[in-house]
Amino acid sequence: MHGKYGDGRKERSPVEVEEVEAWPQGLDAAHSLIADRFSRRKPRRRALNYLRGLVNLVERKNGW
Repeated sequence: MHGKYGDGRKERSPVEVEEVEAWPQGLDAAHSLIADRFSRRKPRRRALNYLRGLVNLVERKNGW
């Protein structure tokens, strides 16, 4: 079944947007689960910044 756009995308609901906007608040908890995998401080900070970039509300993202 196709959504509003006719190409398989569904229309966004306000609840979904609010949920996504709350993701950055849980980053410290998510980062604490993987932080011990990085022995040095700089790679740990990079990992946290990478996670922040993933949940940032920008239209396009990549890993570069």
